[in-house]
Amino acid sequence: MNKTILAVALMAVASDISAGDDVVIVDPVDYDPTASISLTIPFGAGGIKDFGISLNVLSTNEENAWMGGAGVTFYPAKDNKLGCSLIGGRNFTGSELYLGYDFCQKVFNFGVGVLNTKGGSVRPK
Repeated sequence: MNKTILAVALMAVASDISAGDDVVIVDPVDYDPTASISLTIPFGAGGIKDFGISLNVLSTNEENAWMGGAGVTFYPAKDNKLGCSLIGGRNFTGSELYLGYDFCQKVFNFGVGVLNTKGGSVRPK
């Protein structure tokens, strides 16, 4: 499972590089941490098990940028209702998409969320 996730992430990065996309350049002072709220879907050996609502703290609020973060998830249908995750993914304009691991529930998770992003400057090729 871990090898599959790593392979998908590497293919996504390689496709951006090979497509010759513009490179987004942002000064380090522009990388402001931010918070997001998201729908989280845990999955593991038993398939998709439930859903949760997460509050995440992200490393950046830049749109179209890679990010890392940590979050707390509330699972309404579980007996053990709280989760705690480390996540990594991509910010888009006003939204996020991420994969992570929930250490409290011991499952991988996938999430889609909303946040307040700001655009970066684009350097031409």
